[in-house]
Amino acid sequence: MKDDRAEAAKYVAEFGAQGANWYAQGLTFEQARKKHVRELKEYAERQRALIARNEKLLAERKAGE
Repeated sequence: MKDDRAEAAKYVAEFGAQGANWYAQGLTFEQARKKHVRELKEYAERQRALIARNEKLLAERKAGE
């Protein structure tokens, strides 16, 4: 039981609250790491798209002034 808590704490320390879920789902630490990296990349891509959209809107507004 003590080892389980230590292992779960390792997941939480590395991946935050989501790490506890992944541990409970039975993901290995490496699987959780890969999932975390994939999610970060997806988040970064969404942020880049949002920035590009906002830059376009800003340019359109400036052009219309």
